[in-house]
Amino acid sequence: MYNIDILRDESTSFLCKKRLDEKLGGGNFESTEDCYQHLVKCIHQAAKEALGEKILRSKTKQFYYWNEETGQLVKEKKKNT
Repeated sequence: MYNIDILRDESTSFLCKKRLDEKLGGGNFESTEDCYQHLVKCIHQAAKEALGEKILRSKTKQFYYWNEETGQLVKEKKKNT
């Protein structure tokens, strides 16, 4: 996922367009599928370079103390109550 929020900035938007123009260039493709794959690749590369990637955080928090033994103890306690 890309940091598209910064596209609102005019200079960033210009940079993204410029990178995409550089990457697309001219190409001879044997099929529309080849052309499509080239476009997708260029768009992703340009966006990654100009916008950067957004770090996605997990919705569930990882607990460093949770392990198999802790899980079994919780199951047993729930079962007994």
